[in-house]
Amino acid sequence: MKFDIAKSLKNWRTTTSDRVKLQHVYLALAVSSVIIAGLVGLVDYTAGQRMVSLGLLSLGVYIINMIAWALIDGLLLMRLDRYNVASKSNAAKPAKKASPKARSAKK
Repeated sequence: MKFDIAKSLKNWRTTTSDRVKLQHVYLALAVSSVIIAGLVGLVDYTAGQRMVSLGLLSLGVYIINMIAWALIDGLLLMRLDRYNVASKSNAAKPAKKASPKARSAKK
């Protein structure tokens, strides 16, 4: 079991981007803090309520971060990718040699 967990974490680390990893951490923090707050709330109600606010705060950060990255990805990064593809395709085209008539016209 320990080997499987290490293997899945290694796979997660290599296949996901840093942005997605950050989103996973925010979501895991929100869920775990709400679960822990529920358990603490069984013993001390006010402490449980305070801990739930931490979970809701991290859930809010998750949602705001998700919206911000969606906007950045949709508005900025897609345009930059298109610009890079266009500039690479223009750079890949060989330069045309001037014909003998064009050379004589330049003189």
